[in-house]
Amino acid sequence: MNDVQQAIEVLSVYEPGVFPREALQTLIDQQEEATPLLLEYLETVAVDVQKAVDNEHTGLMLFALYLLGQFRETRAYRPLINMLGQLDETNDGFLGDLVTEGLSRIIASVCDGDIAPVQQLAQNPDADHFIRAAAFYSLGTLVLNNRLGADTLKDYCRSMLSGELQYDDDGYLPIVLVNICEMHGFADLLPVIRKAYQRWPEMKLFNKLKAIEDNLQTSEPDEHESSFHKDLITDTIGSLENWASFQPEAEDEDDFDLASLFPEPQGLQDPVGQAFLTEGTFVREEPKVGRNDPCPCGSGKKHKKCCG
Repeated sequence: MNDVQQAIEVLSVYEPGVFPREALQTLIDQQEEATPLLLEYLETVAVDVQKAVDNEHTGLMLFALYLLGQFRETRAYRPLINMLGQLDETNDGFLGDLVTEGLSRIIASVCDGDIAPVQQLAQNPDADHFIRAAAFYSLGTLVLNNRLGADTLKDYCRSMLSGELQYDDDGYLPIVLVNICEMHGFADLLPVIRKAYQRWPEMKLFNKLKAIEDNLQTSEPDEHESSFHKDLITDTIGSLENWASFQPEAEDEDDFDLASLFPEPQGLQDPVGQAFLTEGTFVREEPKVGRNDPCPCGSGKKHKKCCG
């Protein structure tokens, strides 16, 4: 087994409180050799996400997506969108905090210039709404990095907020679109935004219309809002090394067992290809809590808005 394969094996198995810096650096230093293996892994999982999740062969995904984003690997774009389109509250847990922490930037980093797949994902009413939000935000990231025209994004936000958005939940996605308008200073969309608040009154639970109006009437983009989605992926190690799950105290945390997202060490036979989807030995002791189920902590909130 060479250094790259060994590094991939290390990254496929979570060790509480340990950040795999050396393994990541190996793949970064040997990008040419590592990229085909990471792509093969992503493509294999994307063929049948549920099978990969059921067999606990998704532990490498966090690192693979960040690295492919850093490498600007456009061949990852279509498999990534395909994989994300298969995720819902029953199987998206393996992405963890990635969904809200970096997914929009990863999508933008691997985008091949055709935004149609992103738009299809963002408009898919069957997709998890946090995934859809990441797709919407990725378009803003593309604009901020001069890879998409601001007018194209403005017209898209206008059409979505004018009623083309298919959505019947709690107002979250319309607010995402409004946040994008704030990020880019689309003040001329205020009449559309006001009508959106009438169409989706739940939006006010996230942000009052008056605050949106005040923000947009300054005619200045909201730099605070854009800071979360501004940059393309350039430094995988710097982006991940401070995550709580990789800190020493993570060994004692009881609220979330990140180890459950990774395969058992003895089950990893081959770090790429179909070996990721072979039958494993992992047995879940407790039923998985769906992201739309009541949170087991007893807060009364949905799991995805509390401990999920």
